[in-house]
Amino acid sequence: MRIAGWAWDKHRLKGLFGLDALLTADGEVYLNEINCRNQGTTEVSAVNQQLRGLPPFWIAHLTAMLDHSVSWLPNPDDFNAATVDLAAGPAPGPYCLTGQIVN
Repeated sequence: MRIAGWAWDKHRLKGLFGLDALLTADGEVYLNEINCRNQGTTEVSAVNQQLRGLPPFWIAHLTAMLDHSVSWLPNPDDFNAATVDLAAGPAPGPYCLTGQIVN
């Protein structure tokens, strides 16, 4: 949410975007790229949202691009926490994590 706020305040960027980051051996996260486009995981994420009874985020993307409110979106912290809880449980759902080990 903080990155989205910064992107809007600084560049008027809105809609879907993806973040690339590096995770160090000691657990530090370094953001190294913002991709202002749909990502390879956009479809996976859309199924996750539909399984949760929400419209896919690309609907919110199109709504924002047309300068309409997306106030119907859930709180991002609550949504992400619930996704982590669901991923750890027995419920079905497509969850996608990608990564690269950097020594």
